Amino acid sequence: MLEYVTLNFNGKSSSDFGIVCANGTGNSQFQDIFVANKTINEDTNDQQPIPYFKYVSKAPLDLPPINLFWTNGFNEEGLQLVKQWLNKDTYSEFYFEEYPIRHYFGIMYADGTLTHNGSGEGFATVKIRCNGPYAYSPMITDYHEIPDEGKFIEINNKGDYKFCPYIKLTKTGDGDFSILNYNDGGSQCIFVGLKDGETLTIDGENEIIESDLPNTYRYDNHNDIFLKLKLGVNRLFVNGTCKMKMFYRYIYM
Repeated sequence: MLEYVTLNFNGKSSSDFGIVCANGTGNSQFQDIFVANKTINEDTNDQQPIPYFKYVSKAPLDLPPINLFWTNGFNEEGLQLVKQWLNKDTYSEFYFEEYPIRHYFGIMYADGTLTHNGSGEGFATVKIRCNGPYAYSPMITDYHEIPDEGKFIEINNKGDYKFCPYIKLTKTGDGDFSILNYNDGGSQCIFVGLKDGETLTIDGENEIIESDLPNTYRYDNHNDIFLKLKLGVNRLFVNGTCKMKMFYRYIYM
Protein backbone atom coordinates (compact mmCIF):
# COMPACT_ATOMS: atom_id res chain seq x y z
CA MET A 1 0.00 0.00 0.00
CA LEU A 2 2.96 2.35 0.47
CA GLU A 3 3.16 3.01 -3.28
CA TYR A 4 -0.19 4.84 -3.18
CA VAL A 5 -0.30 8.60 -2.70
CA THR A 6 -3.87 9.48 -1.66
CA LEU A 7 -5.07 8.49 1.81
CA ASN A 8 -8.80 8.56 2.54
CA PHE A 9 -9.27 8.53 6.32
CA ASN A 10 -12.60 8.87 8.14
CA GLY A 11 -14.33 9.93 4.91
CA LYS A 12 -11.88 12.70 3.98
CA SER A 13 -9.16 12.61 1.33
CA SER A 14 -5.58 13.75 1.87
CA SER A 15 -5.97 15.73 -1.37
CA ASP A 16 -8.47 17.97 0.46
CA PHE A 17 -5.58 19.10 2.66
CA GLY A 18 -3.01 19.48 -0.13
CA ILE A 19 -1.23 16.34 1.06
CA VAL A 20 0.26 13.37 -0.78
CA CYS A 21 1.73 10.22 0.73
CA ALA A 22 5.37 9.54 -0.15
CA ASN A 23 6.88 6.39 1.28
CA GLY A 24 9.57 3.89 0.42
CA THR A 25 13.06 2.75 1.32
CA GLY A 26 14.89 5.24 -0.90
CA ASN A 27 15.86 2.66 -3.54
CA SER A 28 12.49 2.50 -5.33
CA GLN A 29 11.41 -0.40 -3.10
CA PHE A 30 8.47 -0.48 -0.69
CA GLN A 31 8.33 -2.57 2.47
CA ASP A 32 4.68 -3.36 3.18
CA ILE A 33 3.00 -5.64 5.69
CA PHE A 34 2.50 -9.05 4.02
CA VAL A 35 0.28 -10.65 6.68
CA ALA A 36 -0.53 -9.89 10.31
CA ASN A 37 1.86 -11.07 13.00
CA LYS A 38 1.05 -14.40 14.70
CA THR A 39 1.83 -15.85 18.11
CA ILE A 40 2.03 -19.63 18.43
CA ASN A 41 0.61 -20.70 21.79
CA GLU A 42 2.00 -24.01 23.05
CA ASP A 43 2.51 -25.98 26.24
CA THR A 44 5.92 -27.45 26.98
CA ASN A 45 6.91 -30.46 29.04
CA ASP A 46 10.40 -31.34 30.25
CA GLN A 47 9.75 -34.95 29.30
CA GLN A 48 8.53 -34.15 25.78
CA PRO A 49 10.83 -32.36 23.31
CA ILE A 50 7.94 -31.50 20.97
CA PRO A 51 5.68 -28.81 22.46
CA TYR A 52 1.91 -29.34 22.53
CA PHE A 53 0.26 -26.97 20.06
CA LYS A 54 -2.80 -25.14 21.42
CA TYR A 55 -3.75 -22.33 19.05
CA VAL A 56 -2.52 -19.35 17.05
CA SER A 57 -3.41 -15.78 18.03
CA LYS A 58 -3.20 -13.00 15.45
CA ALA A 59 -2.06 -9.47 16.24
CA PRO A 60 -3.77 -6.39 14.78
CA LEU A 61 -2.14 -4.98 11.66
CA ASP A 62 0.47 -2.37 12.56
CA LEU A 63 1.15 -0.40 9.39
CA PRO A 64 4.56 0.98 8.42
CA PRO A 65 5.00 4.73 9.04
CA ILE A 66 3.17 6.90 6.52
CA ASN A 67 4.76 10.16 5.39
CA LEU A 68 2.33 12.96 4.55
CA PHE A 69 3.84 15.72 2.40
CA TRP A 70 2.28 19.15 1.97
CA THR A 71 2.55 19.95 -1.72
CA ASN A 72 2.14 23.72 -1.23
CA GLY A 73 3.43 24.12 2.31
CA PHE A 74 1.49 24.46 5.56
CA ASN A 75 0.58 26.98 8.24
CA GLU A 76 -0.79 26.71 11.78
CA GLU A 77 -4.37 26.49 10.59
CA GLY A 78 -3.46 23.73 8.13
CA LEU A 79 -1.65 21.77 10.84
CA GLN A 80 -4.66 22.05 13.13
CA LEU A 81 -7.03 20.77 10.44
CA VAL A 82 -4.81 17.75 9.70
CA LYS A 83 -4.56 16.91 13.41
CA GLN A 84 -8.35 17.05 13.69
CA TRP A 85 -8.63 14.82 10.63
CA LEU A 86 -6.26 12.08 11.79
CA ASN A 87 -6.04 12.21 15.58
CA LYS A 88 -9.22 10.33 16.51
CA ASP A 89 -9.91 8.34 19.68
CA THR A 90 -11.97 5.66 17.93
CA TYR A 91 -11.24 3.36 14.99
CA SER A 92 -11.86 5.08 11.66
CA GLU A 93 -12.34 3.50 8.25
CA PHE A 94 -9.54 4.28 5.81
CA TYR A 95 -8.14 3.21 2.45
CA PHE A 96 -5.91 4.45 -0.35
CA GLU A 97 -7.88 5.94 -3.23
CA GLU A 98 -5.64 4.32 -5.85
CA TYR A 99 -6.62 0.90 -4.43
CA PRO A 100 -10.18 1.31 -3.10
CA ILE A 101 -11.03 -2.39 -2.91
CA ARG A 102 -9.27 -2.86 0.46
CA HIS A 103 -10.45 -0.92 3.49
CA TYR A 104 -9.11 -0.90 7.05
CA PHE A 105 -10.20 0.39 10.45
CA GLY A 106 -7.44 2.10 12.38
CA ILE A 107 -6.27 4.64 14.96
CA MET A 108 -3.27 6.92 14.69
CA TYR A 109 -1.01 6.19 17.66
CA ALA A 110 2.56 6.57 18.91
CA ASP A 111 4.44 9.82 18.35
CA GLY A 112 3.41 11.58 15.17
CA THR A 113 6.32 13.71 14.03
CA LEU A 114 6.62 16.83 11.87
CA THR A 115 9.78 17.24 9.78
CA HIS A 116 10.14 20.72 8.27
CA ASN A 117 12.57 23.47 7.26
CA GLY A 118 11.16 26.17 9.52
CA SER A 119 9.43 27.89 6.61
CA GLY A 120 6.23 25.86 6.39
CA GLU A 121 7.58 23.14 4.11
CA GLY A 122 7.86 19.52 5.16
CA PHE A 123 5.99 16.37 6.05
CA ALA A 124 4.29 14.61 8.95
CA THR A 125 4.96 10.97 9.80
CA VAL A 126 2.12 8.99 11.39
CA LYS A 127 1.64 5.43 12.59
CA ILE A 128 -1.71 3.65 12.26
CA ARG A 129 -2.71 0.46 14.06
CA CYS A 130 -5.75 -1.46 12.87
CA ASN A 131 -8.54 -2.94 14.97
CA GLY A 132 -7.62 -6.46 13.89
CA PRO A 133 -5.53 -8.58 11.53
CA TYR A 134 -7.80 -8.16 8.50
CA ALA A 135 -8.57 -5.88 5.57
CA TYR A 136 -12.10 -5.55 4.19
CA SER A 137 -13.91 -4.80 0.97
CA PRO A 138 -16.14 -1.72 0.72
CA MET A 139 -19.61 -2.34 2.13
CA ILE A 140 -21.82 -4.36 -0.23
CA THR A 141 -25.63 -4.07 -0.06
CA ASP A 142 -27.99 -6.59 -1.67
CA TYR A 143 -31.74 -5.94 -1.84
CA HIS A 144 -34.32 -8.68 -2.43
CA GLU A 145 -38.09 -8.94 -2.41
CA ILE A 146 -39.05 -12.45 -1.34
CA PRO A 147 -42.34 -13.74 -2.84
CA ASP A 148 -44.73 -16.32 -1.35
CA GLU A 149 -42.92 -19.20 -3.08
CA GLY A 150 -39.49 -18.15 -1.80
CA LYS A 151 -36.43 -17.15 -3.79
CA PHE A 152 -33.02 -18.57 -4.70
CA ILE A 153 -30.07 -16.20 -4.19
CA GLU A 154 -26.38 -16.67 -4.97
CA ILE A 155 -23.64 -14.74 -3.14
CA ASN A 156 -20.00 -15.20 -4.09
CA ASN A 157 -17.67 -14.71 -1.12
CA LYS A 158 -14.50 -13.43 -2.82
CA GLY A 159 -12.56 -12.94 0.40
CA ASP A 160 -10.26 -15.19 2.43
CA TYR A 161 -12.61 -15.99 5.33
CA LYS A 162 -16.24 -16.89 5.90
CA PHE A 163 -18.49 -14.27 7.50
CA CYS A 164 -22.03 -13.59 8.70
CA PRO A 165 -23.89 -10.87 6.77
CA TYR A 166 -25.96 -8.24 8.55
CA ILE A 167 -29.60 -8.77 7.57
CA LYS A 168 -32.52 -6.36 7.78
CA LEU A 169 -35.98 -7.55 6.73
CA THR A 170 -39.53 -6.27 6.86
CA LYS A 171 -42.10 -9.05 7.02
CA THR A 172 -45.14 -9.10 4.74
CA GLY A 173 -47.94 -10.96 6.50
CA ASP A 174 -47.67 -12.95 9.72
CA GLY A 175 -45.47 -16.02 9.48
CA ASP A 176 -42.01 -17.55 9.47
CA PHE A 177 -38.75 -16.60 7.78
CA SER A 178 -35.77 -18.79 6.90
CA ILE A 179 -32.55 -18.87 4.88
CA LEU A 180 -31.09 -22.20 3.79
CA ASN A 181 -27.45 -22.33 2.64
CA TYR A 182 -26.89 -25.32 0.36
CA ASN A 183 -23.12 -24.72 0.41
CA ASP A 184 -22.81 -24.84 4.19
CA GLY A 185 -24.01 -28.38 4.76
CA GLY A 186 -27.67 -27.39 4.50
CA SER A 187 -27.42 -25.01 7.46
CA GLN A 188 -30.67 -23.11 7.92
CA CYS A 189 -31.41 -19.92 9.87
CA ILE A 190 -35.07 -19.94 10.99
CA PHE A 191 -37.39 -17.43 12.67
CA VAL A 192 -40.97 -18.35 13.54
CA GLY A 193 -43.99 -16.27 14.46
CA LEU A 194 -43.02 -12.92 12.95
CA LYS A 195 -45.69 -10.23 12.54
CA ASP A 196 -46.89 -8.35 9.46
CA GLY A 197 -44.89 -5.13 9.04
CA GLU A 198 -42.32 -6.12 11.65
CA THR A 199 -38.75 -5.10 10.88
CA LEU A 200 -36.09 -7.49 12.13
CA THR A 201 -32.32 -6.89 12.17
CA ILE A 202 -29.97 -9.86 12.46
CA ASP A 203 -26.33 -9.24 13.37
CA GLY A 204 -24.89 -12.72 12.95
CA GLU A 205 -21.28 -11.81 13.78
CA ASN A 206 -22.30 -10.56 17.24
CA GLU A 207 -25.41 -12.78 17.54
CA ILE A 208 -27.70 -9.79 18.14
CA ILE A 209 -31.36 -9.88 17.06
CA GLU A 210 -33.58 -6.80 17.29
CA SER A 211 -37.24 -6.19 16.43
CA ASP A 212 -38.85 -2.79 15.94
CA LEU A 213 -41.97 -3.96 17.80
CA PRO A 214 -42.17 -2.56 21.35
CA ASN A 215 -41.10 -4.93 24.14
CA THR A 216 -40.54 -7.72 21.61
CA TYR A 217 -37.51 -10.00 21.68
CA ARG A 218 -37.05 -12.67 19.02
CA TYR A 219 -34.33 -14.87 20.48
CA ASP A 220 -36.91 -17.50 21.47
CA ASN A 221 -38.31 -17.38 17.93
CA HIS A 222 -34.88 -18.27 16.50
CA ASN A 223 -33.24 -21.69 16.11
CA ASP A 224 -29.81 -20.30 17.19
CA ILE A 225 -28.30 -20.76 13.72
CA PHE A 226 -26.98 -17.66 11.93
CA LEU A 227 -26.30 -17.48 8.20
CA LYS A 228 -22.61 -17.92 7.37
CA LEU A 229 -21.21 -17.35 3.88
CA LYS A 230 -18.36 -19.71 3.06
CA LEU A 231 -15.62 -19.01 0.53
CA GLY A 232 -16.81 -19.11 -3.07
CA VAL A 233 -20.41 -19.32 -4.24
CA ASN A 234 -23.15 -19.68 -1.61
CA ARG A 235 -26.50 -20.83 -3.01
CA LEU A 236 -29.27 -19.71 -0.67
CA PHE A 237 -33.00 -20.32 -0.56
CA VAL A 238 -34.94 -17.61 1.27
CA ASN A 239 -38.48 -18.41 2.40
CA GLY A 240 -41.03 -16.12 4.02
CA THR A 241 -42.58 -13.15 2.22
CA CYS A 242 -40.61 -10.00 3.03
CA LYS A 243 -38.37 -7.20 1.80
CA MET A 244 -34.78 -7.97 2.75
CA LYS A 245 -31.42 -6.19 2.68
CA MET A 246 -28.09 -7.90 3.30
CA PHE A 247 -24.99 -5.88 4.22
CA TYR A 248 -21.52 -7.41 4.18
CA ARG A 249 -17.83 -6.99 3.44
CA TYR A 250 -15.37 -9.55 2.15
CA ILE A 251 -12.61 -10.24 4.69
CA TYR A 252 -9.00 -10.40 3.46
CA MET A 253 -5.71 -11.49 4.97
